[in-house]
Amino acid sequence: MITAISVDLLYSSAYLPYVKASLYTTASENISRYKTVDDFKNAFDKVFDFYSPIGQQEIERFLGVHILNIIRNTEQPKSVSGALVNYAEEIFHIDYPTYRGLNFVQNYIILGNIHLENWRRHHEPQDAVLAEKYFLDGLKSSPKRPQFLYGLFVVYTESNQKEKAISVDKEIMKYWPTDQTVKKAK
Repeated sequence: MITAISVDLLYSSAYLPYVKASLYTTASENISRYKTVDDFKNAFDKVFDFYSPIGQQEIERFLGVHILNIIRNTEQPKSVSGALVNYAEEIFHIDYPTYRGLNFVQNYIILGNIHLENWRRHHEPQDAVLAEKYFLDGLKSSPKRPQFLYGLFVVYTESNQKEKAISVDKEIMKYWPTDQTVKKAK
């Protein structure tokens, strides 16, 4: 009996996560080979479709950062960036039962930044709205988290929402009075 439980525990807590991580590593190592967004999605869908009781949230965040970096650091047509943003929305789950803590708020940070970068690149108004939404939602869970405050500050400053930018600026200065980032942006 103990042997069966040990084997099951080893299979669930070590082998399945290892296979999922290996699938992710292979898919991410081949990013430069994907010719279309569908190629990209198909490779990573295999990772998400593989069941493992451990690792799903981490894989979501890792891929979210990949998508963020693609949008931020490469020149992509609006249609490609938009498809990647939509894919990020599909893969992220911010309704997990364990919705507290660092892991959960990172989802808001990544999704907010994906929309912020896509808005900066392609000026889609909906991306600014969603960036603001994710930063505000994250701020509810983690009120002093600087990434949310700075994200909101950027959204408001770059979209000429002066009153909101000033309000966020005051909040930032309350926690970090010597911060030079917001002073430079004024």
